[in-house]
Amino acid sequence: MGDLAARYASTGESQAPTDLDLEAVFPPFAVPGLYASLGQHERALDFLERGYEDGAFPVVSAIPNPSFDELRSHPRFVALAQKTGLTH
Repeated sequence: MGDLAARYASTGESQAPTDLDLEAVFPPFAVPGLYASLGQHERALDFLERGYEDGAFPVVSAIPNPSFDELRSHPRFVALAQKTGLTH
């Protein structure tokens, strides 16, 4: 997933469209990492927070995922990591 943006760029497009509905195509646990890989950090965080609140997928396992390396210092990510009991 980490190179999804690069793979998309290889199609000739400069970046992935921001209106992609990844939730309709991929399983819930994969969606936030895909959004993060595409540089859509707010959408990734929205989905992570929603997943934590609904229990839709194990957010605890998502926190250490390298797909979120660029988000580790974001206040929303830090707050979520604290809620789950994990620190980064």
